[in-house]
Amino acid sequence: MERKALILFILFAAASTPSTASTAPEVKTELEFSSNETFTEALSNSTTEEYKNRSNLVTNLLEGVYRPKYANFLRVTVTGFRAGSIVTKTEMFFSLNQTVPSSKDISDTLLTAVANGNLSQLNIIPGSVSVNGTASTTSTATTASIPEVKTELEFSSSETFTEALSNSSTEEYKNRSKLVTNLLEAVYRPKYANFLRVTVTGFRAGSIVTKTQMFFSLNQTVPSSKDISDTLLTAVANGNLSQLNIIPGSVSVNGTASTTSASPTTSAAPTASTATTASIPEVKTELEFSSSETFTEALSNSSTEEYKNRSKLVTNLLEGVYRPKYANFLRVTVTGFRAGSIVTKLQMFFSLNQAVPSSQDIANTLFTAVANGKLSQLNIIPGSVSINGTASATASSGLKIESSLLQATCLIIMTKILTLFQ
Repeated sequence: MERKALILFILFAAASTPSTASTAPEVKTELEFSSNETFTEALSNSTTEEYKNRSNLVTNLLEGVYRPKYANFLRVTVTGFRAGSIVTKTEMFFSLNQTVPSSKDISDTLLTAVANGNLSQLNIIPGSVSVNGTASTTSTATTASIPEVKTELEFSSSETFTEALSNSSTEEYKNRSKLVTNLLEAVYRPKYANFLRVTVTGFRAGSIVTKTQMFFSLNQTVPSSKDISDTLLTAVANGNLSQLNIIPGSVSVNGTASTTSASPTTSAAPTASTATTASIPEVKTELEFSSSETFTEALSNSSTEEYKNRSKLVTNLLEGVYRPKYANFLRVTVTGFRAGSIVTKLQMFFSLNQAVPSSQDIANTLFTAVANGKLSQLNIIPGSVSINGTASATASSGLKIESSLLQATCLIIMTKILTLFQ
């Protein structure tokens, strides 16, 4: 009996040996970003209430973003604030008992949270983010996972244009640009959760004609041209943009004039001209995949019959998959082939009159079609698929399966050994 108890003790001790996560070493990552807020001297002193409150806010919000995503995330520590709007310096700690996220993963996670509005209290400027001293740009970090769409908005203000407004280095230009940005963002940000930013691209004569670009994330439905113009005209009617003296009839979105009703007191929303709905903008998504076939040089030349035939095959098959599923799907355009079995590069276009499918939706639709045999003529290798430059995987549960199998195996072995002593 003592021998049986000893063997059981050894088996259970061996089974519990891997659970050393509590003593696993940790790694530190430095994360820094700027917030579009006014810096005060109290934030430079860690003993002030203002510093402590800001530090707690940053810590709670960032931990709310990173803890659910990374099982080995440990904590965030704010190391200081400095002027530059408000520059926040933090240190993030991860346990080495699992793979530590790369600098790009850390910045992408932050930028995605900013785009989703999860960090709206921090007013983070996307282009200010850096990880371990390396700047992370919105264009390379966010569009890899969640693409964004640009809408051009233009309007005239009933004010006198001066030459200083034609020079982006003058104080007059900078002040006017800041005023426009702050007022428009205050109108659009509360209404659209996927609103990202406004950029003033210039002023010109004609009273004062203001040209801007508005950016929306594609993680949610992007407002139509009519929605964007209606939102602006409603804000003008309500007096929210009185500082800009906008002439309602001068508003245009993506080059199309938007008209409002003659009576500003009517309860009806401003109506766009018929031309507005006719010019709904579209968004482009880049899709790439490899086919398990032999590449030939003829596929690198778009004038050959082999290229044309392959291009037509890809286009017809993919449009047969995406058109029935997405009402706002427009077209597929093959942009080229290259060696690597056969790597196919293409662009897919969707109209913004309805919700544009996310990168994950597009990838999943392709994977489902491959699994169902609808794309068998293309011999697509599932692991080769990428959307907007980011690889899309079909599954990621291998570690969990291996862990479950290991546990089951241990239990079977223990049962077999115990029967020897019965």
